[in-house]
Amino acid sequence: SLGSGKYLDGRSLEIDKKADTISSLIDVGLAMCEERERRECGTRVEALARTMTVVQQKLKNPQSADFVSSQLFVGMEECGKWRVRSAVDATNGFGATIRTFFTSEAHYHPSGQWITEVQFDK
Repeated sequence: SLGSGKYLDGRSLEIDKKADTISSLIDVGLAMCEERERRECGTRVEALARTMTVVQQKLKNPQSADFVSSQLFVGMEECGKWRVRSAVDATNGFGATIRTFFTSEAHYHPSGQWITEVQFDK
């Protein structure tokens, strides 16, 4: 039935793997859930990339941006709503490198559109 079933919205349940044991059936089910979540909620990498782009657009010298990975947090609060917290080192208008902390909310719509708001700490 896996090869011929359908989701409620009409998409096929076809899979690349053969599910011939309980363990492989569970693996297939988990893979299908992960794919659905990625398609409907966006991914951690996409949320981070979108946030980094918005942060760079707001800097005086975007080319100097160096994101601080040791300060990075990316979490999904609910499907499609991501929270990103981190810091960026970048040069200001006087040429000095300044570390600025920020938080963003990145909202993903299943159509593929991201809406991202960034707030810099004061």
